[in-house]
Amino acid sequence: MSSTLIISLPQLPDDLAATSAADLHCDYQYGDQAWHSANLQQLGQLMQAEPATPTQIDVYLSGVNVLASTVTAPRKQHKHLARILPFLCEEQLAQDIDSLHVVAGRIFADNVTVCAISKRLLSQLLALLDECQLAPSRISSEVDLLRTALQPGQSLLWVDQHCCQLVIAQQAVSLAREQLKYALETLQQQAEANLLLCYDPGSAGPEINLAIEDLKARGTTVIEQPLNHPELSCLQQLFQLELASGAAINLLQGPYASKKSTANTINWRPLALAASVLVGLNLVYSLASGIYFSSQADALHQQSEALYRSYFPDDKRIINIKTQTQGHLSRGQGYSNGGFLHMLHNFIGPWGEYRNQLTLKSLRFNQQRDELLMEIESRSIEQLDKLQSSLGERAELLSANEDGNSVRGRIKLQGSQP
Repeated sequence: MSSTLIISLPQLPDDLAATSAADLHCDYQYGDQAWHSANLQQLGQLMQAEPATPTQIDVYLSGVNVLASTVTAPRKQHKHLARILPFLCEEQLAQDIDSLHVVAGRIFADNVTVCAISKRLLSQLLALLDECQLAPSRISSEVDLLRTALQPGQSLLWVDQHCCQLVIAQQAVSLAREQLKYALETLQQQAEANLLLCYDPGSAGPEINLAIEDLKARGTTVIEQPLNHPELSCLQQLFQLELASGAAINLLQGPYASKKSTANTINWRPLALAASVLVGLNLVYSLASGIYFSSQADALHQQSEALYRSYFPDDKRIINIKTQTQGHLSRGQGYSNGGFLHMLHNFIGPWGEYRNQLTLKSLRFNQQRDELLMEIESRSIEQLDKLQSSLGERAELLSANEDGNSVRGRIKLQGSQP
């Protein structure tokens, strides 16, 4: 069920100071319920008794209380629109511009829709709504809501038992039903190529039919929308005909901006909680990873130290394993007493002469026996014999097997241990 409360207020007096919430009549619709009537005080009490308070409160005012018009502003001036807007519609205002709250709406090229309302009236209305705990999410004009139902280049004439609404070129006028003649005359003079006619057939009268026939004769396309429930207000019928698009200008802007959370407002609390949990998990993971990798690093460091001492037992202090090892290798020291490096050094010297002729397939060192076993591929047995001879008396050719066009041999190099 929808939790939006829609409040329709009839024509308000110019000064609400002497009007109490109990004296202010309204029509309202809550959720999917039907429309009801009450005074503002009763409505506030009804909403407080509801199990769940409305998440959004939309208030619509009569077009008599709000000027709905269109002004022309070149696009290059749109960045200064808020400052220049009151002066652009000054000629259309019956009051001093300083006493009015002017708000911009939709923009069509160089044309900007505007709504204006008395600052005093708006402040007094907000005070009454606040007194009834009905803080509105938006306040709009029902005649501006009519404008949102139109296509570009389309005019509107709305006639019911209570009022007459006229919209031409996005300029909106709200009149009493008795002023229909004036609306028809204006329409015949200024109507656009298309006209949306919403009227009560039972009380239309011959003057409407004559004016419509005249417009049709002059090429105006008329789309007729009968109002089958004349007892309903203009706003109620707009919602029933699904002509209320919700794109009407919200007067609660600037200093009157609503501070009440609406249904479209993001609830940051669960997002903040989720972010806190993620940060906590990331912190725990970072700490655990740090402890794990720190222990792994300590283990590797100990293994590196043990391996270094096995090759360079004469070093008493180990400061930097990499630097000290490079120093030993560059000086050719640290392996004079035998071991792997000693035999590798003895092997590399003679090998340099044959490395372009022979291929070293594998190299294995047996620390217990102090011997280096090499598997070598050559073109002939003679090459293996020459390498074995170059390595000295501690080298022994263990085997030599022909493999197609090559010979695979195994040479063992014995260390200095007996």
